[in-house]
Amino acid sequence: MIGTAAFGPPLTATGISGDVVAAHDAADAVGPSATDGCTQILNDVRGRIALLDRGTCGFVVKVGNAQAAGARAVLIGDNVVALPPPGLGGSDPAITIPSGRISLADATAIRARLTAGESVRARLLLDTSVVAGTDRVRRQVMLAAL
Repeated sequence: MIGTAAFGPPLTATGISGDVVAAHDAADAVGPSATDGCTQILNDVRGRIALLDRGTCGFVVKVGNAQAAGARAVLIGDNVVALPPPGLGGSDPAITIPSGRISLADATAIRARLTAGESVRARLLLDTSVVAGTDRVRRQVMLAAL
């Protein structure tokens, strides 16, 4: 499950597939991490789905940097526990690749597999079997503030 982006092309039922690669940038004053995508992506992400970390700069900046490096899509791993992961806010008509936010647990699991030298293949798609505002068995999802 991913939180979809308010920018770039929407996900479709056909979706987009690709190998996931951890994207690395230059850690600098823009971001404390070399995996947050806040600066130019340094490793080869061409034709693949770039995995970035949430934090520091805006989502549009992260996705824009991955797009400029040739990524076909972007997954941004959350830095807090939030289920389902919220969407990605922002606006930029120059973004032409799909992107979304994944949970902290999913991002950690993917990074562990990549670090171990395993390949990870992902498919980002719109699941038309789930009705908005319901769970997978079509029970209405309700939120309440205490």
